[in-house]
This record gives sequence, C-alpha cells and structure tokens, in this order.
Amino acid sequence: GGNPAQVQSRIDKFTQFTQVLGTTTGSNLSC
Repeated sequence: GGNPAQVQSRIDKFTQFTQVLGTTTGSNLSC
C-alpha cells in the first residue's frame, strides 16, 4: 500500500539499477 507514483518511481529505479548492474558486470568481468 502507498502512493502509486512512488511505487512506480521505485520500480523505475530498480529497473535502471539492474540494467546498469547487468551491463557493468557483463563488460567488466575481465577486470
């Protein structure tokens, strides 16, 4: 329960975080 806009913002942040994490871990494994 809570503010739908706040929940959506949290989902967007989480999605962005996972995308960034995925790209950085994928391309920096050799480092």
